Amino acid sequence: MEVRQAEVESRAPLMNMRVEEFREHLSSLHISDARYAELKAMPDDALHIIDLVKVSCCECISLGRGWV
Repeated sequence: MEVRQAEVESRAPLMNMRVEEFREHLSSLHISDARYAELKAMPDDALHIIDLVKVSCCECISLGRGWV
């Protein structure tokens, strides 16, 4: 049990680093309400893939908060 605890504790810094990386990636997907409306008004085939992802993320976050 102590060996397992030491193993878990030794991996904690790496896991914290990965969490921070994911946070940075997710924050780069945030768009303003105005930008969302602008992108949403465009046809999907006119958008770059990153814009489609940003719109989808915005919608998922909005659904999670009950904003729809």
